[in-house]
Amino acid sequence: MKWHLKYLLFAIVVMLCGCMFLPRVIPISELMPRQKTENASKEVVFPVVIGRFFDERSNRNFLGQYDTFGSAGTVTIVPDRDISEVFEAIARRSLKHKGIEEGRSIFSLKGAVQRANVGAMPMSRVMNAEVLLELTLVDSRTGARLWQKTFQGVATGHNPKTTLALAFQDMETSLDKDDSILALKQTFLASGGKLPEDIERKEPEVKKPVVDIHNIPDFKATPLANDLAVVIGIENYQGLPKSDFSKSDAGIVKDYLKALGFAERNIEFVTDEKATKSKIETA
Repeated sequence: MKWHLKYLLFAIVVMLCGCMFLPRVIPISELMPRQKTENASKEVVFPVVIGRFFDERSNRNFLGQYDTFGSAGTVTIVPDRDISEVFEAIARRSLKHKGIEEGRSIFSLKGAVQRANVGAMPMSRVMNAEVLLELTLVDSRTGARLWQKTFQGVATGHNPKTTLALAFQDMETSLDKDDSILALKQTFLASGGKLPEDIERKEPEVKKPVVDIHNIPDFKATPLANDLAVVIGIENYQGLPKSDFSKSDAGIVKDYLKALGFAERNIEFVTDEKATKSKIETA
């Protein structure tokens, strides 16, 4: 028990003296390169099933180390979660930019993280970062490897997070410049692969509202000699907002009544200034 207390006291003294440092945690969400500004391919070259990317490094929770000057000690750099997420997100974005989209396919893409490190040599203030990703495209029916490529990104700097982010940016640039995977389109089609159906995006046709009063029937109706009608169309009311097209609509109603057999002499047509109270009452 006494020995345990001695070790505990020694550890506390070491930490208080600055000889022991907590790991420096890098949030992987801050390692993604910025979104591209140029337009992506509008043509789907071929779809692909994208599997989960795997981190093949022996220590997945370790990114690197650097010495602290003025203190005796080394700082360890670690990610806050699985760094393979950054590799996968970059690969997906680069492939989609080329016209290779995720979907039902006879092709399957696998990703393997081979390197992801950042740190400085002893007695050096310069950070060096390197990331390395291997992509493999296989025929999911036979397991045959159709394409394989390794993409590297390197960078130097003075801040571990910034330097590692620049390395990822360099790797994405390498991915974007390599179009060798596009040559597999003919292989995809020859192997029975089918491209997504092209859907023409047409603007929906805007249909004007049709009211039956606009379609005055073209036929001779039985005359209605004894039927009377009063049609009033007032656009300018006193003390009220203007009622646009009321006079025009009243004219259409009059024509409609005539088509139904009303005699014109039996239709009292009153509009605007003629539509006085006395005129309406006597109509």
